[in-house]
Amino acid sequence: MIQPCDVYYNRQYKYLVRKMYHHVQLYDLDIHLAQQNNIIKLNSLVYNQLSSPKFCSMIQYSWYQSGYSTPSPGAFENVKEICFSFDDNHCHLQGCADPTPFIKCAYCDDVLCLEHFFENYHFH
Repeated sequence: MIQPCDVYYNRQYKYLVRKMYHHVQLYDLDIHLAQQNNIIKLNSLVYNQLSSPKFCSMIQYSWYQSGYSTPSPGAFENVKEICFSFDDNHCHLQGCADPTPFIKCAYCDDVLCLEHFFENYHFH
């Protein structure tokens, strides 16, 4: 049987996780993503972002492409387009000194640095 999550959803999930790992490595941040608590926090934040109503059509596409759903969900935006397409060059939170924004929240559309997204646990 075809697993609907394997068709498209898991690829988007992994994309978001890889972006976080690459950001930590690129900017040499003192965050140890391989620690047990950080793995749990990372997966919780990624799942929370992908649970946004903006990703409903993307999730429906997984079921449609697997053959379990007949109506096509139509056009939709993926993780790259929703969370990583922004023109801002700073974090939206007041007083943030980090010049490297990381993600645009799929719920509130705030652009956040990794500290405010991951370390301060930006959860909706």
